[in-house]
Formats: sequence, C-alpha cells, structure tokens
Amino acid sequence: MDVRTTDLGRHKGVAVVYGGNELLTLAPGQSTAPGSLVLAGSAAELSQVTPESLRTEPAQVLQVTMGPRRHAGIEISFRALGHGTVIVYVKRDPVASVTIGTHASHLGARAVDLISKVSNGSDCRRIVAIQQILQGRPPTIIDQLTGTYGNKDGLICGTVVQRAGEALFGRVDHSGQTYHKTLSRRGGTMSFDDIAYDPNVTRTAVAKIKALLDRGTAVRLGAVYAPAWSMLGPNGALQPELSGGHTILAVGYSRDRFLYLDPFPKGSRLKYDGGLPFNDGRTCDYLGILELRSQRGLHLEAVADDDMKAQLGPMEVISGPLH
Repeated sequence: MDVRTTDLGRHKGVAVVYGGNELLTLAPGQSTAPGSLVLAGSAAELSQVTPESLRTEPAQVLQVTMGPRRHAGIEISFRALGHGTVIVYVKRDPVASVTIGTHASHLGARAVDLISKVSNGSDCRRIVAIQQILQGRPPTIIDQLTGTYGNKDGLICGTVVQRAGEALFGRVDHSGQTYHKTLSRRGGTMSFDDIAYDPNVTRTAVAKIKALLDRGTAVRLGAVYAPAWSMLGPNGALQPELSGGHTILAVGYSRDRFLYLDPFPKGSRLKYDGGLPFNDGRTCDYLGILELRSQRGLHLEAVADDDMKAQLGPMEVISGPLH
C-alpha cells in the first residue's frame, strides 16, 4: 500500500512513500484538500485499514484522517500540527512521508511568487507536481518533450505552458501582444542587434505582468533565442511559435526581476534558493530569471549565473500582456 496524489488533469498521481521521497510538503497549520490524496492498494490490503491502524512517527506532529472508500482506494487527509518530516504507517507498514515546513520564495520574503503560494496551499496534487519540477523527477508536468503534455516531435512549448500553467496555478494570461518595434525584412542573417524596443512599451508591459501576478494569474510570454527572418509575420512582429522562438511562463516577481518556468528541459537553469531545506541550493532545469536590460531599448532578458549554462542560450521577451 501507499499514499498517492490523485490525478491533476492529465498529470497522473504519484506515490509519496517513505524512503527519501521528499515530494509531499505541507505548511504548518495547513490541511490537505479533500480528494487530493488516496491510500491505494489491493482490495485485501485496504479491507484491513481502519482509523485505529493509522499512526505517525513522530506522533502528534501530523493528524491523519481516514475518509470514504473510493474506487481508487481510501481517501486520506492530513493536517500539519508541527514541523519536520513525518512517516505515516498502516500498522507497521510505512505508506507516506510528509515534510512539514514553509515553502520559501526564491525571490525573497516580500516577493509575489505563485510557486511558493501553491506549495504553501492545500492541493497536494499541485504541491507534488511543483516538487517534481524543482527536483527534476519525472513525469514533469512542464516538460515539453517528455512531460504530461509534451511531444518530442512538435514545437508545442506554448501549448505545454498553457495547459501545465492552468493545472498548476488555475489561470494563465495569453494576451500575446508584441513588445519590440516593428521589423522590416532585409538581407543577411538576423541577429539580436536587429531587434529594438520602446522603453515606454516595456514599462507598460512590466506593470501589466506584475498586476496579473498580483491577482494570482500566471503570465505566458513569447521569447526569442535564435532570431531569424523566417520568424517575421506580415505585421512586422516576430512570431514566438516559429523556429527560433519560445514560450515561457512568468510565475513571480520582486521589483523588476521575474521568475519564470521554461518548458524546454535545461532551456533555463538556476540554483533554487527557496522551498524547503532539501530544495535550497539545488539546480532546477526548468526555472529562470528575467531582468530589465537597456541595450537596444529597455527590454526583459533571461539572465543566468556563469555556471548555469542554459541549452537555449540568450533569450529576450518579445510578446505578452500589454493593455
């Protein structure tokens, strides 16, 4: 037997069993959402489970409640009463491990951060899916190649960002308005030097992104990492869904620094400075930081530490919400 999260849309539930599996976390004082956890096992095993057979070590740190029996198993709910790692048993058999603690933001205590907000919430399905991203444990809901919504044969980063973002955060803005100045096709190979930005447009965009994040809405952003004239649409705007373009998901900010999820594995990388102690300092292959840069006009650009080389290389934001 083991305790599992229930499915999050197409993202299948996973076991949160004892044995170094640090996927399920719970903020102090928080209770798990109804229906988000189930004790799974054979019919014979589950028939032996009673409220009296459930216990924890250490005791009195996590309250365990047995719910109704369902087709998939027995509903289980937890309530965090203290701090630390707790093992849940059915009689003598360990069936789950829960780490109780506050999920800190990578951007600091005053940041707006949807990752830490969800991780300190009650939906175990989302909490575990985020830990899978942070720890690189498949299946990873945000991975555009091998994840829940992924496809190795297609340029579907936008689709993955939209569906995974909605599953994790509930709302995703997809305005897709152009941030750069109008381009005209000319000869030669295109480079970043051909792309210019209006500072007033960028400041308006930054304010809009922040306003959406303040309301708990993740923000879909179009980006370019390999500029090419073939990306240019008839309106003089680069199309992020074409080759050389990309889609990312802004999920937090502090001042003018934005935290984003990248669906391409190792497309963006950073050392995560948030979460629980086992997350702190760990390299995440699906997160990055955007900062404002002034070359060619004020714009948002992905930044990385020297030792965090990303697969996609330099990347600039070219579209997103504006009005």
